Formats: sequence, structure tokens, C-alpha cells
Amino acid sequence: MHGIGEPVRRTEEPVLLRGEGRYMDDLSEPGQAYAHMVRSPHAHGVLRGVNAGAARKMPGVLAVYTAADLAAYGPHKCMLDFKQRDGSPMKRPVRKSLAADRVRFVGDPVACVVAETAVQAKDAAEAVELDIEPLPAVALASEAAKPGAPQLYDDVPGNVALDFLFGEPEKVAGAFAQAAHVTRLALRIVRRVNCADARLVYMRGGRARSREIERVVGVPRHTGSIERLVRKPRGRRDGGAIPELVSRGRALPG
Repeated sequence: MHGIGEPVRRTEEPVLLRGEGRYMDDLSEPGQAYAHMVRSPHAHGVLRGVNAGAARKMPGVLAVYTAADLAAYGPHKCMLDFKQRDGSPMKRPVRKSLAADRVRFVGDPVACVVAETAVQAKDAAEAVELDIEPLPAVALASEAAKPGAPQLYDDVPGNVALDFLFGEPEKVAGAFAQAAHVTRLALRIVRRVNCADARLVYMRGGRARSREIERVVGVPRHTGSIERLVRKPRGRRDGGAIPELVSRGRALPG
């Protein structure tokens, strides 16, 4: 087997070290607009209302979107298709681009402000008023899975979307029983990617992301409504592309 013990040659660093990296902030297109997300400061709560009246009147603001404005657009699709231990389908709660009735994590997008400049979008976003009634919350997934924990989705009992089994537990247990030494440790995975409104995005990425935007927006790519401005950006980043493009990137109103 090749690769074990061998150095892994990276291919992207030489471009960045030469100052040839290309990031989203390097793009400048005619008629370009900017978006800034208004996010929940609470980990869990009932969203009673969003007051964007003052923000809409601020200089340079082109539009302020809330969940009501996106009602005609579809939810995000879970790309996983695993089965539970008992063979039943995994839980797939409906996830919209902007929170409508409840917020479920700190930073949950509630509104999207589009303006002529990034500063104008940020200033207007700070003028959006959120009426959120806080609900009990926990910070660890292990706590969320315990009996009596606050429920994020009514159709996902116990906050567990998937109880998945792979492999042969008996053989694994036997191997540990015969081991000369066993080390136990607890690991936490804290990564989370949240997708926001695809309608406001000129995206980058492969076919999977193009199909996701097509499905949410309901407009096929070949109509020209969804275009790819940056086929291969040379900047370095990790994780999903769509959230960053909406939160920090360019937006197109209408």
C-alpha cells in the first residue's frame, strides 16, 4: 500500500506563497452587491418577530429578506441516505435558509440584508430587530441526546437523527478483550456547516452544489439564472462553500 509513511506533496501552497491566491473579496463584477446575515444570539428560542423596517430605509440597502420572503423556495436537502439500526429511514427535519418559527443554534440565520457596499449591508443588519423568546439549550451533543434534553425538532425525538451501526461489534469487542493495553478517550467533533439562502449567491463548487441551488431555487442552471462566476478560485479555505459566500460574499437582489 502506497502513502503510509510517505510525504504528501501539497499542490495549492506555491500559488498562495507567490501571492497569486484569489479569494472572494478579490472579485469585482458590474452591479455587484453585498449581503450580510442577521443571526440569532440565542442557542434556542421562539422567533416572535423580525423588524426590518428601519434597515430597509438605510442608505444603499437594496433588500432585506426574511423567511416570509423565501416561502416559495424549497428547503435544503440532506445528502445522506443512511438507515437506522432497525432499518427505518434516518430523520430529516425540514431545514430552511432562514429561520421562521424557531432558532436552533447561536448564529442561526434569521434575515439577509443586501446592499450596495459591504459596510452598508453590515450597518443595516445591525438595525434589524429580533424578538426571540429564549428556550432551554445545551452545548454538547452528548447532553442533547440524554432523556429530558430540550428538543430542537418536534419530528426528531431525542435529538438523534441517525443511530447507525457499521461493522461487526462482536469481533471488535473480542479484539479489545485480547489487547495487551486499551486506551480510552472521549472525542468531540464541533464542526458544523450551515447553508444559507442560495438564491442570493453566485456560487463556486462542483455539480453537487449546483444541483443544491437548482433544487432550492427551482430554476435549472441552463436558464442562465444561476451562473458560475468563479470556476476555480485559488484561495484556500475548508468546509462548505455556500455559507461563506452568503455570509461574506456577493449577493444579487431580485
